Formats: sequence, structure tokens, C-alpha cells
Amino acid sequence: MKHIISKQTLADRLKRYRKESGLSVKELAAKLSEYEIIIDPKTIYNWEECKSQPSAEVLMCLLDIYNLSPILKALGYRASHNYEDTEYMELSNTEVKLIEAFRNQPEHRKSVLKLYDLDDIYNA
Repeated sequence: MKHIISKQTLADRLKRYRKESGLSVKELAAKLSEYEIIIDPKTIYNWEECKSQPSAEVLMCLLDIYNLSPILKALGYRASHNYEDTEYMELSNTEVKLIEAFRNQPEHRKSVLKLYDLDDIYNA
């Protein structure tokens, strides 16, 4: 089952989460610069007024800033672009789909883990 979020719903949520985080638009732009994403405050207003949308990369950073991404962190995603960071890992769409398939097929977990010789490090 797919969940589709309308553009207006996304805009409303972006504004709500920014305000709940106690950040002004300028402060949010400054926080994004810590992720090496330079955004003009006007761009943030455009997102919140449904005139444009952030890229997927920026959206991931916003989730991190608003502390809405524990699942992303658990999967190893780090918004940082510092490739020297040993914890940095960006998942491709294929990898995300594989993780979802793995989780949705518990009856096959032991076989998959055995195939990749990982059965001793993961309690399926």
C-alpha cells in the first residue's frame, strides 16, 4: 500500500515542523548550511507556501534537523557529505527495497542470512 502526500500537505508539514523546532527561516537556512546545503531563506518560504519542493537530499536533511529520522539513522543514513566520516552510508533505492523485502519476509530471513554468511551476527 502506497501513501501519497500531497504537495500542500508536505508544505504544511514543513512549516509546522520548522515552527515546532523553534527555528526561524534564517536559522533553518543556517542549519542546512551545516549539511553543506546552501539555501536562500526565500526558498524555504517557497517550500512552505507550496510554490516549490525540496529535493530528496534536502528533505532527508530536514528530517534530521527536525529529529524525525530515527529510522534513517538506524539504517545507516547520514546527511553529512563528509566521505571521511566512517559512519557515512547513503542507501540507494534498491538497497532500501531490499531491506524492506527482508523485513517483510521473515520466513526467508534465515536462508538469506545463511547465504551471505551473516547468520551468526543477526538474530532473525
